[in-house]
Amino acid sequence: MALVDKKLAWRLLTVQALIIVFGSALLLMQSPQAAWSFLTGGAIAVIAHGYFAYKAFAFSGARAAKQIMRGFYMGEAGKVAITALMFFAAFKWLPQVQTKYLMTGFFLALLLNWLAPWLANLNVKRN
Repeated sequence: MALVDKKLAWRLLTVQALIIVFGSALLLMQSPQAAWSFLTGGAIAVIAHGYFAYKAFAFSGARAAKQIMRGFYMGEAGKVAITALMFFAAFKWLPQVQTKYLMTGFFLALLLNWLAPWLANLNVKRN
């Protein structure tokens, strides 16, 4: 079961990343700064979710229940820390970041967590 969950998580992250890249490419016609800001915001969410998925699905099986729970807690704590650090870095070291596009990219990536299963038609059979 964990292998199916791990594959599903990586497929969802891939769909998220592709939609963010596509949205950024569309914004490139408007302004390079807007596109870069949107891509940065989306990347913050995708990278943080990737870390969570890596930690959450590192273990499987009934004997690894404690490691699974620890992985979920560590994954969530790491996701929050990564998100905060990456926002700090974006505002500090990207001088032309446009806040509304950065936040739009970030929140779109969060919204895609809920919509990606329908968008990607991810019907995974479980045993």
